[in-house]
Amino acid sequence: MRRSDSFALFDKGEVSLLNKKKIYPQWFLILPLALYIIFFLLPSIMGVAYSFTDWNSRSVLNGVHFVGLDNFKEIFTSNKDYLSGIGNTLKFTIISNIVKLIPALLIAIMLQEGLKGKGLYRTLLYLPSILPFVIIGLVFKSILNYNNGLLNAILDGLHLGILKQKWLSDLGVVWKSIYGVDAWRGIGYVMTIFLAGLNTIPRSYYEAAEMALIDTKVDRSFATGIAGFSHVVDSLSAIKYAKVKAIRDEDGITTDFQVEGDFPRYGNDDDRADEIATTLLSTFLEKLKHIHTYRDSKPTTSILTITSNVVYGKATGSLPDGRKAGEPLAPGANPSYGAEQNGLLASLNSVAKLDYEDALDGISNTQTINPDALGHTEEERTENLVHVLDGYFDQGAHHLNVNVFGKEKLIDAMEHPEKEEYANFTIRVSGYAVKFIDLTREQQLDVIARTCHDRM
Repeated sequence: MRRSDSFALFDKGEVSLLNKKKIYPQWFLILPLALYIIFFLLPSIMGVAYSFTDWNSRSVLNGVHFVGLDNFKEIFTSNKDYLSGIGNTLKFTIISNIVKLIPALLIAIMLQEGLKGKGLYRTLLYLPSILPFVIIGLVFKSILNYNNGLLNAILDGLHLGILKQKWLSDLGVVWKSIYGVDAWRGIGYVMTIFLAGLNTIPRSYYEAAEMALIDTKVDRSFATGIAGFSHVVDSLSAIKYAKVKAIRDEDGITTDFQVEGDFPRYGNDDDRADEIATTLLSTFLEKLKHIHTYRDSKPTTSILTITSNVVYGKATGSLPDGRKAGEPLAPGANPSYGAEQNGLLASLNSVAKLDYEDALDGISNTQTINPDALGHTEEERTENLVHVLDGYFDQGAHHLNVNVFGKEKLIDAMEHPEKEEYANFTIRVSGYAVKFIDLTREQQLDVIARTCHDRM
């Protein structure tokens, strides 16, 4: 190695020695190529050439003479069985490929999608394709034999002897047998080819195909939500119909409100309060429409809080409607706790006045009624509840959760969750059902605080 040239690894002598010892892999191709030419290519060329001559077993003695297309003319004019054989070959080729290709493609797609145990299925399906034809012939000869074959024996055992066929001799069914055996042997091989092809397709192509199914003009929406809806309505009603005075601390921050006089509350079928509710909702949505949204999506809203009304309530101060700081907000579109004074129907009528077009993402309403308020018997309670639901939704209402139990049961369940009867005691909270004992104590108290109607 030359120290003066840092980029030279070997000197000329070393390189020359390496070149002499180098083994070129292309030399290994000479023998297989020679065998291919001698045993495949040359015989094929000679076969085509002999087809234009009068060559036969005696040609060694008599010589070989060029006859042109005479051999082909004789085959197609004098031998009808040959033409029939060609037709049967074409028939078999077309039908057998269809029989194999379609199932093989479907199986490949299923295996490609991550079917459980796909490695085992792939092996079992491919196994027949490597079996020798002799073995396959012997096996299916014993299976399809008319007198003692396995298939007809099974049909006899199932008392379906009427379906027995001469699978190997009857010209009416032998083709079905051939197609069936060929498909059994070839589906696995074709499946493997399809799998190899599917594995080369980039995932982006699948995503592009899926996107092609989406409408060009996508109707996008921009979802928003309202919490504490009824408190805002009642607070505005208090400001409008009563006298409200803000109570401030030493820093001038409002900490509470002093209200003098009475005011209508949302949830009593009083048009004065309910008009404030409908105007508030429509005004909120109109304000949203003037705000630019992502990809020019359509603003929508919902009055649906699930259990967030408890969390939001902790961060909300006192309001003019009488709700104190930190207390839970009323869920969804429900009237404020204690505001409902005229029964279940009046409460439902107030909520039904809200225009669904102004809250396309949902208007949630969860009501609780004492069983005795619905009737004295199970049949009477069911019938009355059906009438209540029909009347509510006939007004164009959107949604209603109904709990039929007394508040005492909730309190007992909270205090004694170990009782067996409460193990699966399920209630509707606000848009979802949950086991009552699985709620936090804070959430349980919120549910208990809600109005439990004792009259219709």
